[in-house]
Amino acid sequence: MPYVDINNVRGFLGKTIDCKRRRSRYYPLTFREIRGQIYTVDRNHVLVPFDEDERIDYDYIVKEENKDEL
Repeated sequence: MPYVDINNVRGFLGKTIDCKRRRSRYYPLTFREIRGQIYTVDRNHVLVPFDEDERIDYDYIVKEENKDEL
């Protein structure tokens, strides 16, 4: 199963991930960066800081935002 961790999280900025079998999180999750800090945003629009020791499993990427619109 692919995952997001501190080594590859920058590649997921602006992307939304989801799982077929949702575990211990409120998927789907979107990755944002605000003032140099990376956050996950869940389906309830709750912003949670991404921890360096965190590993988030996912099955697929739901969508990628168009960076021209940001």
